[in-house]
This record gives sequence, C-alpha cells and structure tokens, in this order.
Amino acid sequence: MLKSFKVTVGLPLFFIFISANIGFAALHPPRMQSIPKGCFMMGSINGPDNEKPYHEVCLDSFLMDSFEVNQKNYEQVMGHNPSYFKGENFPVEGITWKEARKYCSTLKKRLPTEAEFEYAARAGTKTN
Repeated sequence: MLKSFKVTVGLPLFFIFISANIGFAALHPPRMQSIPKGCFMMGSINGPDNEKPYHEVCLDSFLMDSFEVNQKNYEQVMGHNPSYFKGENFPVEGITWKEARKYCSTLKKRLPTEAEFEYAARAGTKTN
C-alpha cells in the first residue's frame, strides 16, 4: 500500500518504484504492482496556483514497487545509510533527489513521474 506524507529531511525513498526491468532480485524481491493504463484528473480547481490547471492525464500501464525502500536494502546497494531514524526495516529518508535517482538507476529502475505517482496513490479516487 502506498502512503503519502511530507518529510522535511530530504526526499523519502518510498516512491522509487517504477521499472520495466526488476534487476537485482536477490536484494529486491519483485514485489511490484501492475498499475493499469487509464486517465485521471490531475491538479486542482481551488488549490494553489502551482496545482493548476485541473486537467486530464492519460498514462500507459506501469509497474510500481509495493513497499517503501527500507534502510537495509538501500545500504546494501549504496554502501551507506543516511537516515536519521535508524532501523533496517524502516523506510530510508533524508536523501536528495540525485541520490534517489542513482539508487534507482543502479537497480535498472527509475523514479516515477509526478503524474504516475499521483495516479497510483489516488487508486481510482476522484478529488479536485
């Protein structure tokens, strides 16, 4: 289940999920969800200017990891654990976008686009 929350200590690595090639299966079991193609309304009618305009976005199907990247897996791949709240099964936090991107590319994955993440997080719900 995907969770949505704000972190003030850098980029949380729970949305480093999308992949056409799973790779490194020994470190990262293929616990991925197939997100079906579809369209949704993105943005906001009454929200801040940076969330406008409210518009339709259509996406092809894609794969997304089912769970956040935990600190144990991050450290196995990257060689260090930058997290402030330590625990091998805790999600990794406190990393930059560039570090998240490097982690993904090492595993032959990529970060989702804003539209892909929002579409998956909404799970078919409609809000504006």
